[in-house]
Amino acid sequence: MAADFGTEPLRYELWSRGARIGLSQCLMRRTRLGAVVLMPRPPVWDRAPREGLVDAIRHVLPARAPRLFLAPTGQGAPVLPLSRGREEASLDLKPDPDTLRARLHGKWRNRLVRAEREGLVCRAVSGIPEWLIAREAAQRRAKGYAGLPPAWLRAWSRHGAILTLVAGADGAEIAGMAFLVHGRAATYQVGWSSEEGRRRSAHNLLFWNACIHLRAAGVERLDLGRIARRHAPGLARFKLGTGAAIDRAPPIGLALPHARLTSRLAGGFLFPDGVK
Repeated sequence: MAADFGTEPLRYELWSRGARIGLSQCLMRRTRLGAVVLMPRPPVWDRAPREGLVDAIRHVLPARAPRLFLAPTGQGAPVLPLSRGREEASLDLKPDPDTLRARLHGKWRNRLVRAEREGLVCRAVSGIPEWLIAREAAQRRAKGYAGLPPAWLRAWSRHGAILTLVAGADGAEIAGMAFLVHGRAATYQVGWSSEEGRRRSAHNLLFWNACIHLRAAGVERLDLGRIARRHAPGLARFKLGTGAAIDRAPPIGLALPHARLTSRLAGGFLFPDGVK
């Protein structure tokens, strides 16, 4: 699907002494100045990680070597940080529903109970409805946060696995949530609620029903994305209230060949306060 938007996915198996030790996926986009390769996340390791990963992947990239290689810090190569790390939340769906419900924070669970008593109609729909994409995009502009472009969501809706749940009252939609399903994991991608939906805690009901649906379909982990306590405290509280665990995603940086140069730049004018 990334190819539809001018990006080439590159997946690598990492081997050591005849055994696979991990997987890594990169995205490559060709520009007039050369190719840019992004490793958005650290590899998934089957065994203990090895040093020199970034250099090894750069060595086997397509013939036209990239001018820029962006990768997470801490992958066995000198990387000049270009961003700060961030908190991300994920929810383990393997426990039984009773255990998952018991792990909900008290206020979150109380809102769920209240929404269940409201008699809201919660139903699954196919794809991501255009009205939900449009309303979430308007909400994004109003609140000033970023997300995948509508065209990308429409492409996934056509080609990828999706769970979309909608809450209705008196024949009108008051909230919706869409989850992208990929293998045994899923990502919470789209969420919109009207004023009435927020008043009636529709998102709590939708999210809980989504967990049950996804778990029944074999999904084991639900990625909730970034926890922005400062810029989106309400959304952060909602995500953390589900009982999700927090992981620290490392900063993304520019992979450089010379460790001394990287150290001088990172410790100098870019990060004079030492925060990386």
